[in-house]
Amino acid sequence: MFTLTATRRNVLLALGAVTLGLMATHASAAPLTNNAATPAIRYFVVQPHAGIFIPTKAETRAVFGDARGTAGIAIDLVQQQLCPEHTISLRLDSTLLKTNDDHLYLVPIGVRYTKFLNNSDRVRPYVAAGASLCYVDLEVRQQGIDETKITFMPTFTAGVQIGQRGFVEATYLTTERIEGFDICGTKIAAGLSF
Repeated sequence: MFTLTATRRNVLLALGAVTLGLMATHASAAPLTNNAATPAIRYFVVQPHAGIFIPTKAETRAVFGDARGTAGIAIDLVQQQLCPEHTISLRLDSTLLKTNDDHLYLVPIGVRYTKFLNNSDRVRPYVAAGASLCYVDLEVRQQGIDETKITFMPTFTAGVQIGQRGFVEATYLTTERIEGFDICGTKIAAGLSF
């Protein structure tokens, strides 16, 4: 079982407060794209995605493989345009890795800042950085690990937005070891935004 300590709870509340504060400060920001009809603030932007997860450490690859297929869904609960190239969002994501006997389930929630590198309506490369509290559910039977906990997880992303809905991105996820087991790695995924 995991416990949401006072420190972790305060970090999560601070992340939410910073996000909402920035959104309120920039309420008159430019729209998300060059289309003036697009609102500067959006709610519940849903992004189903699928791809592969590449573990950083050999011990993790020995359990889940060099590249394990994964699927998940990300939801920008609130997404604010700060200016045409910058957005900040309160983001909920999910990643699932599973073999016959073992699994790793990640559900981070936190703040993500995105910097677009151009204003094209067709292809927009971007970089992003995030800071989340992450719910981790890890089971590795051969090593006797069956653990759930909440931990801090920074993320670093590079990707391309394709048109108004499509995206392809690579995200590096890093956090502490869980029961001595390293769960860091890179998720490469493609998906759609709705």
